[in-house]
Amino acid sequence: MTAPLAIVNGSPFDTIRRFDKEGEYWSARDLMEPMGYSRWSDYRPVLDRAMASATAHAASTDDLFRVTPEKTAGRPREDFRLARFAAYLVAMNGDPRKPEVARAQAYFALRTREAELGWGAEHDTSGAALIPVAALHELQYFAWTAWVSLSELIAAHGTQHRPHLSGARRGRRRHP
Repeated sequence: MTAPLAIVNGSPFDTIRRFDKEGEYWSARDLMEPMGYSRWSDYRPVLDRAMASATAHAASTDDLFRVTPEKTAGRPREDFRLARFAAYLVAMNGDPRKPEVARAQAYFALRTREAELGWGAEHDTSGAALIPVAALHELQYFAWTAWVSLSELIAAHGTQHRPHLSGARRGRRRHP
């Protein structure tokens, strides 16, 4: 057995993760800002697409996306208790042009893989997740292959409509 390597949870998605008697979950409202959405009206369609995706997978949206109205001084605001798979679907259905969405997609893809393999479930008293070194290498390879796929996609479709990807704002010339 390989020695575990401590990985400190430094992601904003770890920070907003909550726990209750049913396990871990994320509030849709808490997840909105780290994904780069400032208004609920812009974010709600992402939730709707994620729910449609869950329905297409024959998953119970009632369990994954539980409505939890948030009490405020005025009228209650709509919120959802998102199971890990629901949060993953929300990240996958976000605007791919937003770097925050890309970070959310990477985070939930890695956390889902960890959960599938049973890694990172143990925590020491400092709150650091214990992941075997071999598992860390597999996760790094998974992230690298995702990056290569993204690079190939950008190369195939170009960056002419995405100046932030072409370096145009920094005065760099695009290569043909």
